[in-house]
Amino acid sequence: MDNVSIFKEFWFSYIVVLGKIYDISSDNFEIEKLEDLIYETKDVFLKNTQQKTGREFTNLELAEVNKIVDSFMKS
Repeated sequence: MDNVSIFKEFWFSYIVVLGKIYDISSDNFEIEKLEDLIYETKDVFLKNTQQKTGREFTNLELAEVNKIVDSFMKS
């Protein structure tokens, strides 16, 4: 499997839980903390993916990952 596919597996299982928490939070401070958590989680998932595949992300793959995360943030 390629890096993006594995990242998606990590990410989509995580956003189910994170989405529920994000919807419950109405306080701007809480939302900021959740956004920080989202980006930190993305970084962890990038590292986990690279460990699983043994390959670095290409710039094209990183751009695709950023689209995935950004689309979640906008939803």
